[in-house]
Amino acid sequence: MLLHGILWLVSGGSIIRLSPRAALVFAGFAAWIGYIDAKRRSELLFMGNLGIHAATIPVIWFLVVVVMEILLSWTLVAAAR
Repeated sequence: MLLHGILWLVSGGSIIRLSPRAALVFAGFAAWIGYIDAKRRSELLFMGNLGIHAATIPVIWFLVVVVMEILLSWTLVAAAR
């Protein structure tokens, strides 16, 4: 959502609708940032102690962003009606 907020500010406050390909790239970028943040905060060690492999952290971030993008697109479609 922070990335969407930054895009919203850069666009001058207009609503940005992403194409499916751009949304996937956006989700991949967000997953990469989430992995870097987890590594920076030493959460990878914590997740490892919980039995979660470090490679699944970006997958979890990716899925969260994809679900949020879908919900956001549904909200924008419903608001346009």
